[in-house]
Amino acid sequence: MATETENTENVETIDIDATAIEPEDGADLEKKSAHYCYHQGRIIMNGRGQRDPDSCSIFRCNNGRVRQEQDQCKHKGRCHQVGRSWNEDCTTYRCDRRRDRKNRIRFVASPVSAKCVDAHGNCRRPGEKFPHVQNGRYRSRCTCRQYKYGNEMRTRYKC
Repeated sequence: MATETENTENVETIDIDATAIEPEDGADLEKKSAHYCYHQGRIIMNGRGQRDPDSCSIFRCNNGRVRQEQDQCKHKGRCHQVGRSWNEDCTTYRCDRRRDRKNRIRFVASPVSAKCVDAHGNCRRPGEKFPHVQNGRYRSRCTCRQYKYGNEMRTRYKC
C-alpha cells in the first residue's frame, strides 16, 4: 500500500508498508517484477531513481534490479559534483572520479591546495610571513609551507 508519493527531478519515491508486498516464499522482490524494485523499504518504479543523501548516490530500478549510480563526492556530510572545487578551512578540495586497485570507480574529495591560518584566523599562502599561535605561544614571524602527503596537500609552520 502506498502512503506517500514524491516526484522530483525524474525521481519517484513511494513509502510503503514493507509487510504488504514481501513475497510469501521469501524470494527477493526485485526478482518478482520488472515493473518496480524494492530498495531500503521503498518501491522504485522501473526506469526511475531514488537519491540517497547519505551516500551521494542514486539507486535506479532497471527491469527489476536495483543499480547504484554514484555521481558525487561526500565530504563532511555534504555532496559535491564531480569536477567541482570548494573551499573549506583554508583548503581547496575537488571532487574526483577515480578507480581503485580493484578497478572499481570511487568518488573522492581531494585536497588540491592548502593554506596556513594566521593568529587572526586569516588564510595565508605558502611563503608568506605572518603571526601565528603555536602550542599556545604567540609567534610574530612564521612562514607557511605546503607539502604533499600521499594524495593530500598539507601545511606546516616554520616559526
